[in-house]
Amino acid sequence: MEALTGRTLQQLNVQTFSDYVKYLPAVSTATVGPGQGQIFMRGLSTGGIDTQGQGAVGGFPNVAVYLNNQSAMLLGRNLDIYAVDLKRIEVLEGPQGTLFGAGAEAGVIRYITNKPVLDATQVDVNAGYGITAHGGPNTNANAVLNIPLVRHKLAARIVIFTDHR
Repeated sequence: MEALTGRTLQQLNVQTFSDYVKYLPAVSTATVGPGQGQIFMRGLSTGGIDTQGQGAVGGFPNVAVYLNNQSAMLLGRNLDIYAVDLKRIEVLEGPQGTLFGAGAEAGVIRYITNKPVLDATQVDVNAGYGITAHGGPNTNANAVLNIPLVRHKLAARIVIFTDHR
């Protein structure tokens, strides 16, 4: 199992799937646009790049994608989470069908989000600005707000972001 912690993602300035897949040695991808394409793990694929659009359905994926404990597998799509408030990204290589079902014959990618903190208010704000030679400016900003609603029982964790490249 490999894992990229939230701190590591922040240090590497990783924000999208295409950003962090570079740091996962057993994982590669072939895409035809944001959130569209296939994830390959250990060289295994369903063959060809399948997309889903206007009734055309791609092949069933062989890499399972989970957000916490909820399956996020879609035919011809990959979940492109903006990596702002993630605790970690886990990569489980090899067949994982016993725990994650038939779509996990090559492996599993799990996005684990940070849980709300029940007894503390927290605020985290980040912003970035860049200029590309012969191009326009790049800006991004994100904020995470954790608010206890009922002390030690209920809290809300709110994440907002913007990214213009």
